[in-house]
Amino acid sequence: MGVFEQIQIFKKIDIPHIEKDTVIRSSPMLLLRQNACGYNPYCIEYIIEKIINNEEFRISILKEMTTNKLLYNQLSQIDFFNDWINMSQNFIKE
Repeated sequence: MGVFEQIQIFKKIDIPHIEKDTVIRSSPMLLLRQNACGYNPYCIEYIIEKIINNEEFRISILKEMTTNKLLYNQLSQIDFFNDWINMSQNFIKE
């Protein structure tokens, strides 16, 4: 499956709903950097593939966006992640 097809599937995925002010504990960062590509610290294609294929990862990535500023900053530069970024902001760190 090509990147374009992955993005189209990704856009159709329901973002898990997080209630506003849901408290999360600081947690260890996911090992997403193992799949870094080019000059970007995180491989967006890998993240999209994991979101498409793994429902549990969808919640994990939202938590990770809350606790990992580098990931948050990179994803916030990509338009089709805007709704995911917004949902991740419902978490507050303990």
